[in-house]
Amino acid sequence: MLAKHAGIKQAIIFRPNCKKWSCEHCSAKRSGWLAILAAYGHEQLAAGGKEMMFWTVTSHRNIRTLRKGIFVWRKAWPKLRKRIQRAAENVSYFYIPEQHKDGSLHIHLLVSASVTERWCKDNAAQTGLGYIGEYDVVRSANKAAWYVAKYLTKESHKLDWPKYFRRVNMSRNWPRPEPLQKNQNWAVTRLNQQFGILAHKDVLQAQEYAVSVFTA
Repeated sequence: MLAKHAGIKQAIIFRPNCKKWSCEHCSAKRSGWLAILAAYGHEQLAAGGKEMMFWTVTSHRNIRTLRKGIFVWRKAWPKLRKRIQRAAENVSYFYIPEQHKDGSLHIHLLVSASVTERWCKDNAAQTGLGYIGEYDVVRSANKAAWYVAKYLTKESHKLDWPKYFRRVNMSRNWPRPEPLQKNQNWAVTRLNQQFGILAHKDVLQAQEYAVSVFTA
């Protein structure tokens, strides 16, 4: 793609985001952005007086296939979410599924609910899930980002997730930064595929544009 600003004679040649986890370039960009989003959410929620917890929720011990684990999770999560929302006000959450090495499903969850580990264990079991593999109080935005980056990196090479099962899930009220305003002075177009990047760059430089290339 080519972004060009005629007023200041600047041009940027860049690789667009295909939004596919199967693309190494785009999955790395998405993982980085989601880690930033986790950190931003932690900062905003902490500023509002919320405490954030991290849990790893496993499948029931009798379930050791991904397909069955997803089937049970889709039924159990609405029940567990309602229990969390009754235990804490205005709950926000951010979770990442993981295909565990034994074939089962694990869910790694950031949630703004200050509840005890005993509460987590009891309510996960009562809604059809397994044990709580990890329970932690997330005291910094960096730690929230670290958790998200860690588990997205572990899962990025796995492409056998069922269709329509999302790699990342967030509550609607998870804090998000304001989107950047579009600058109407930049014109964005597709490059002519008959010519290479260097040929496009030469043409732009002949027109006295300063050209930056971001395609790695």
